Amino acid sequence: MLNIKRKNWLSIQEWLSQRLQLVSQQKTVKPALNLNDLVFKLATANDISEILPKVLVALQQMVNEPFTHTEHGDLLVLFSNSLTSESFLHHSLEVAPAPKLIQALHQHFTMRRTSEKSIINLQINAAAFTLVPIRLFEHDNQTVWLLMMFRQSVPDEKKLKWEMAVIEQTLSKGLQAWFQRESKVKQALAAERAI
Repeated sequence: MLNIKRKNWLSIQEWLSQRLQLVSQQKTVKPALNLNDLVFKLATANDISEILPKVLVALQQMVNEPFTHTEHGDLLVLFSNSLTSESFLHHSLEVAPAPKLIQALHQHFTMRRTSEKSIINLQINAAAFTLVPIRLFEHDNQTVWLLMMFRQSVPDEKKLKWEMAVIEQTLSKGLQAWFQRESKVKQALAAERAI
């Protein structure tokens, strides 16, 4: 005689509830970073020195996600004006960069007009830094640079370019809109003073 056992199949509801429990236990879903919101915050900022570091912190978390801990870098934005020899550095760091680092960045990007294709290696005191520069745009003799600063190893170049493309686009759109708005405000003030 044949001994056949009947298999107990799960109902669709039971199967779905088990699957959903597994997914919810395995990973909590992070809310997606709204890049358009960041562009808008930059474009409408009254004080760019207050808003830009907050935006950089949000972008910093996004850019470091696909890399190993040793490949994590820090985002910096440098406003460089070669005519007035002024530089303004905005960063996502908890502690302000060392004055010698700021001075070295000023020399490289304001005094020398560095090419964006070259990776820059800096040795400051006992610390070594590798910078990957990206020229975002120029506006009224001011060049805006996006810098990714690495303290340890630098990730694969293609992977880094891929991850930085979204950040580059977000910062370019927001900061260009901010610069244009600031220019219009300055023009309006100059026109009002001329009356």
